[in-house]
Amino acid sequence: MSTLLAPPGVCNLRCEPASLQTGKQRVRLAFEVPLLPRTPSRLSFTLQPPAPVGAVVFAAPPPFVLDVLGPDAVQLVLADQDGPLEHIESSVGDDAVSVTIRLTPQVHGSVVGASAAGLPVQFVPQHGFGGTSQLRPRLGDDFEWDVAIPVPPDRSFWRDTEVTANVQVSPGFASPVVQGTTYPVVIVLEAPFKRMLFYAVILLTSFAMLWGALTIYSRLGTMFSPRVTKRSGMT
Repeated sequence: MSTLLAPPGVCNLRCEPASLQTGKQRVRLAFEVPLLPRTPSRLSFTLQPPAPVGAVVFAAPPPFVLDVLGPDAVQLVLADQDGPLEHIESSVGDDAVSVTIRLTPQVHGSVVGASAAGLPVQFVPQHGFGGTSQLRPRLGDDFEWDVAIPVPPDRSFWRDTEVTANVQVSPGFASPVVQGTTYPVVIVLEAPFKRMLFYAVILLTSFAMLWGALTIYSRLGTMFSPRVTKRSGMT
């Protein structure tokens, strides 16, 4: 019986058909092998012939060689309740000094996401945002990022102001197959004019309602007040 010898690292090898016949035939191999991202590898399979039978010696065929390229590295991403994010954005009132953003680190683009759950992740805000220190999130687990919002000196009274920075998420474990991601972060501070306008609208609405109530009350009082009629008599 011939034996198919696989190169190191190959596992779960399956051969269809399992038996070889005399002459030529097509054989389908299915196997699993770890590969580095975007790295070429050469896999050499050898068919070991049966042992000699008397004077009959079976010649070994040449090795079957496969040149393969490793898959792309999977990407570590941040997600919210709606799925993976392309950027992080939040809107707050003009008097806000901080905002809490809920995020979930995930491995995107590969089935290794489930098996990698719970592994540590590095979460590093860059250039502008303070907030919660020493965050140590884990893959698949939600965490809250408390962002301390820096107040820009040139913020506008009439228009919304955007405070921008970056945050970097990367694997907290040595892995050549997982790459990190840098996210732009935008915090929108609403213009103080909007808050003042809101208060003004509430104040004017309150005055209008009070004036309307007093007007209705005055008219109702006039309608239901007793009337005195004077009549002149003849003598």
